[in-house]
Amino acid sequence: MAEGIGRTMTSSADSALAIARHVCDALDPVLTPHGFQAGQAGIGRDVEVTFCSAGHEFSARFPHLAYWMDLSHPAACVDLTLHAHPQPARLSRVWLEGRELDDVVRDGRYAVGPVDGVGLPLEAGLDRLARTLTVLLLQGSPHE
Repeated sequence: MAEGIGRTMTSSADSALAIARHVCDALDPVLTPHGFQAGQAGIGRDVEVTFCSAGHEFSARFPHLAYWMDLSHPAACVDLTLHAHPQPARLSRVWLEGRELDDVVRDGRYAVGPVDGVGLPLEAGLDRLARTLTVLLLQGSPHE
């Protein structure tokens, strides 16, 4: 093992890991009850956290959200992917299966108002995003 790898992290890596943990802590409780797996983080220039749901389960739970997705393959999955910029800590992108979440919300099917979590400081952005996702998932689910 190379010197320092796996033993110590730079302050920027520490910050990125803290952001990833914070995102998962904020959104896992919102998304896992609706069939998503807990967030999986990737650290690069930005922090990326992906929440995955099995395609067949997602389309059964959220037919009004799945209408534009091709989930016919048995191994299909639906990803909600969030990017956060670590310095300053803020959300920079939120995608649902390849579409900006703002576009999904603005298509007129959901009365959640603007997502607006993107660009806000991390805490405020996550609060706004969690509220938006809660409304979006509850409105999209015939089971709720």
